[in-house]
Amino acid sequence: MKHTLNQYLLCILVIIIASGCATMQGRWENTKAKDTILAYEEFLKRYPEGGLSGQAQKRLEELYFADAKAKDTILAYEEFLKLWPQGNIAEKARIELEVSYFEQAKLKDTILAYEEFIT
Repeated sequence: MKHTLNQYLLCILVIIIASGCATMQGRWENTKAKDTILAYEEFLKRYPEGGLSGQAQKRLEELYFADAKAKDTILAYEEFLKLWPQGNIAEKARIELEVSYFEQAKLKDTILAYEEFIT
């Protein structure tokens, strides 16, 4: 009887774990279909340590960078780098930021502006 009870409890535990994985997988598919910053942030709030959190973080970084690139402003790149200073795309953002600083110096077209860009 005790052996059967343990088997029964083990089956229930497996079902609970499997349903949790199915729920996470379903939410992941929904998140990917939406493909928005908000969707990935909500997914990561719900599953911060889940098996898909790395993929969600990577895509979230890509979306934030795409947003900064679409705005193409110094402020947008600086905000991106505050969120992802060591991210996979951080170097690209730093390059875009430097280009933006140079464009700003070119617009001013003064010795001071170019000196500020260099320093």
